[in-house]
Amino acid sequence: MLKYTSETSGIEEDLPQWQKDVIDKDLKEIADNPQYLRPISELFDELDKED
Repeated sequence: MLKYTSETSGIEEDLPQWQKDVIDKDLKEIADNPQYLRPISELFDELDKED
């Protein structure tokens, strides 16, 4: 399982708190629902398709 906290990320002073909160929320969603992650190559394949 993905372990992430803004306190240990090394970005404490680099980002405002609201941005760290958004990142923490998104990473929790990914950790809770890893089945929704897709390889970036699939995105590129879709973008390369001609209509």
